[in-house]
Amino acid sequence: MKQPLQPPTLDEFLACCRAEFEFLASEYGFERLAEPREYNDFSVRFRKGELEVHVYGVNWGQGTMCDLFRGKDELFYGFLVPAADRESYRRKARPGQLNQIHAIAAILRSHATDFLRGDFGRFDAALAEW
Repeated sequence: MKQPLQPPTLDEFLACCRAEFEFLASEYGFERLAEPREYNDFSVRFRKGELEVHVYGVNWGQGTMCDLFRGKDELFYGFLVPAADRESYRRKARPGQLNQIHAIAAILRSHATDFLRGDFGRFDAALAEW
């Protein structure tokens, strides 16, 4: 029987998020916020004007999620991935929060650059569909 993956410590989780999502600051002008997502120390938030990216741990260290915000509008990052590509990402998914953080960063780099630059066409379409 496979041993379950050991969840990362808070320091490991935060360090991985800072490293993987540094591109938000260096390439798109976001700043990392000091305070975590409400009630979740396992979270990192970035803001640029009315835009925010929240990366946070879920399921007691087994999963990682990411939400995109424009003001009060909130969207799961995966809705910006074209439907044709979603299945290939699911097949490539590897367990563990740190692997998931890496994958989310790669997906944002590939499929959310318009949102990160302030072009909201696909964000609005996904929001309306959701």
